[in-house]
Amino acid sequence: MVVEDDFLIAIDSKAVLAELGFHDVYIAHNILNGRALLSSRHLELGLLDINIGSELVYPLAAELSVRHIAIVLLTGGAQSGIPHE
Repeated sequence: MVVEDDFLIAIDSKAVLAELGFHDVYIAHNILNGRALLSSRHLELGLLDINIGSELVYPLAAELSVRHIAIVLLTGGAQSGIPHE
C-alpha cells in the first residue's frame, strides 16, 4: 500500500513497487482510505508519506506494525522537520 497525498508521487511509487515484484499495490491519498485498505486487503508493505495533508501517518504506521506489515516512512522534507514519534 502506498499512502501519499501527491498523485504523481503515488503513481510513480506504485510503478516502482510493481517493478520490484509487488502485486496488487493499492494507493490511498489520505489516512482514512489507508485504514480502509488495511481492513479490506491483504497487504505486504506500507510505503507511507509522513505528512498526509495536515495529518501525520504515525497512527496508521502503528496499525500496520501491530499486524506485522513492513513499513517504509518517506518524506520530501528535511530530516530536521520530521516529527518524532
